[in-house]
Amino acid sequence: MIWFLLLIAVLLLLAVLAEVIWETSFPKVVEVTIPTPKLQRGQELRILQVTDIHNLRWSEGFWQQMQGTKPDLIAMTGDLIDGANIPFDLAFSQIERLKTIAPDVLFVTGNNDWEHKRFDDYLAGLRARGVTLMDNTSMTLATPVGDLQIVGVGDACTHHHDIHQAMQNVTPDERFLLLLSHDPMIIRRGAGLERAADLILSGHTHGGQVRFPLLGAVYAPTQGLFPKYDKGLFQLDETTRLYICSGLGTSRFPIRFLNRAQVTLVKLVGA
Repeated sequence: MIWFLLLIAVLLLLAVLAEVIWETSFPKVVEVTIPTPKLQRGQELRILQVTDIHNLRWSEGFWQQMQGTKPDLIAMTGDLIDGANIPFDLAFSQIERLKTIAPDVLFVTGNNDWEHKRFDDYLAGLRARGVTLMDNTSMTLATPVGDLQIVGVGDACTHHHDIHQAMQNVTPDERFLLLLSHDPMIIRRGAGLERAADLILSGHTHGGQVRFPLLGAVYAPTQGLFPKYDKGLFQLDETTRLYICSGLGTSRFPIRFLNRAQVTLVKLVGA
C-alpha cells in the first residue's frame, strides 16, 4: 500500500512538472474580440499585443504562429528585457523580426526595462530599429479602418507615468482611443483620465504566474495577494475596457502553472 501511494505521489509530481514546463516554455496565441461602435459593421482591426517577454527565447514554430495572426499593428506593453545587465542582442533580434510581421510596432516601458543600467542605450536601440516609443505621449495612426488614436504612459509601477502629459493633445471623439500601459493599475493612478480610452492594454501581472482553480492568481505585483485585475478582459464602465495579457516570460520564480505563456491578438470589430 505504501509503495502504491508513493507511486501515485511520484506520478502526480511528474504531471505537475510536465504542466509547468508546458505552460512556461510553450507559448500560445490567444484571440480576444472586442466589438465597438467606433468601427463600421464588417470592419476589423487586428492588434497583436506582446508583453513581458523577459528575454524569453521563442521557437520557430511560435514565430510562425505570430506571423499568421497578420496584425495591422503590434502593441508592446513593456518588459521586453528582465532588468539584468546583459547584452540586448536577443531583445533587438526579436524586435527586428516583429517588424517583419507588422511595420508599426509601438512600445511602452515596464518596470524591468527601467531597471537596466544601460536604459538609454536600450531605448536608442529600439528607436534605431523603427520602434515607436509611446511613454507619456500620443499619436494618431492611419489604419485600414481609419484613424486610431493611441496614448501611451510610462511604467506606473516605477512612477514613470504622466497621463496628463500623454493626454494633453488628445480629444476623445468618434475615433477609437487605445491606451497602452504596462501596469494595469493606471486605472488607480490615472486621475480618471484613463477612462477616456475605449480600451486599455496592459501586462505586468503575468496572470499571477501561478494560478489555482476558483482562486485564480495568487499574487500580482502592485496589487498583492489574490488580485482582482490579474488577466483577461474587464469592463470598467460603459465605455472603457481593460485587457491584461499574462505575457510570455517570468520573474523571480521561473515557472507558470495553469497560466500558459501567451501573446494576444486583439480584434476590434465594428458593432
